[in-house]
Amino acid sequence: MTAASHRLGLAFAGTFAVLGITVPYLGLWLEGRGLSETQISLVMTTTTWVRAAYTPFVGNRADRNASHRNLCRVYACFATLLTAVLFFDLRSFAGADLAFVFVFAFTLLANVAYMPVIPLVDGIVLRSVQEAQARGRRSDYAGLRIWASSAFLVVALAAGAFLEGKDPEYILVLWCAMTFVAALSTIVLPHPPSSTEKRASKGGFWQLLARRELVLLFVATALIQGSHGCYYAFGSIWWERVGHDRDFIGLLWAEGVLAEIVFFFIAARFLTLRPKLLLYAGAAAAIVRWSILATFHDAASLIAVQWLHAGSFAATHLASMRWIQKQVAPERVVTAQTLLATIGGGLGPGLAIAVSGPLFRSYEAGAFWAMTGFAAAGALVALFLPRADAKLGASLRPSTDERDAQRADEGQDPLAEG
Repeated sequence: MTAASHRLGLAFAGTFAVLGITVPYLGLWLEGRGLSETQISLVMTTTTWVRAAYTPFVGNRADRNASHRNLCRVYACFATLLTAVLFFDLRSFAGADLAFVFVFAFTLLANVAYMPVIPLVDGIVLRSVQEAQARGRRSDYAGLRIWASSAFLVVALAAGAFLEGKDPEYILVLWCAMTFVAALSTIVLPHPPSSTEKRASKGGFWQLLARRELVLLFVATALIQGSHGCYYAFGSIWWERVGHDRDFIGLLWAEGVLAEIVFFFIAARFLTLRPKLLLYAGAAAAIVRWSILATFHDAASLIAVQWLHAGSFAATHLASMRWIQKQVAPERVVTAQTLLATIGGGLGPGLAIAVSGPLFRSYEAGAFWAMTGFAAAGALVALFLPRADAKLGASLRPSTDERDAQRADEGQDPLAEG
């Protein structure tokens, strides 16, 4: 690996270390602060939707101003400060309603501030892969993504062991600490490759959304990834209720990410399946996974089913990344990635969490049956997605109109020869 690859890997690891705390344990912390299942669902749903609506504008601004690294650093530092505010616990001197509003507001703000960092780093990595492949060098997104998954694995596993028998407030300590680590990790982000430093022109946000095939990709991904909503919001809570300790719960989350790492390792070296086939595989794995979780909660079943994370999450994510890599121009990649994060990683899971809250309150693990429906719908949408290597209407290079708009933005004559 090159020095730039190592720096990308370290930034990937730092930014995903935060998710090693928030994904498995945020629900437990909210429950420890006295929130009900409905309130937890409200916090997580609203957070997911608001950050989803906001993130694409950050990505579009980064592409237009070529300010990817600086925006990563600013948002990570701001998120650290907002997370630290949550150490104030209003329950001791204010009513339960005011304490809930406080937790709701600053959990929302901290997450909204942090989440643009992840697709920005993702986009920088994808642009670097495009550049390396354009120059004939061997490079693949899956190989770099292992750094992120490994960081999640180590942090989730260590946190599970550390938190056993401790007050849920220690989750907040770890959350704040990992956000600070993420802010530090953005320092090592390399400059974008020289051939991709040109800035995107105005209107790129809407031009991407006007591409039918991209919208199909976003929706299919949203439904399959969204099917994880109940798992993310209530998985740890349910497993603790049925008698599993936090150390074991941490192992379960770590095992799922280990499956993800194994998948990315194999995919980077041997797996050449088309993105559409990867989407189908992800949907099938999700359907089987949520069906088992809705039915069984013994340790052996949970250990077995976590390996399906390699399909339900990793195969779906890699399919989206490879499709964007082939069909989106380098100067638009970060905007496309943040749109994917918005629709695929925001609106889909947000809707699933909103559905899961009332269902989990009434049926507990039965809520996972609804998640199988999300995954099946995602597979259905993927049927209409063209192949990633098909010649579609939009070229990998910007159109003449886009180049003219870019030159006008830069004060150049659009008719001048470039």
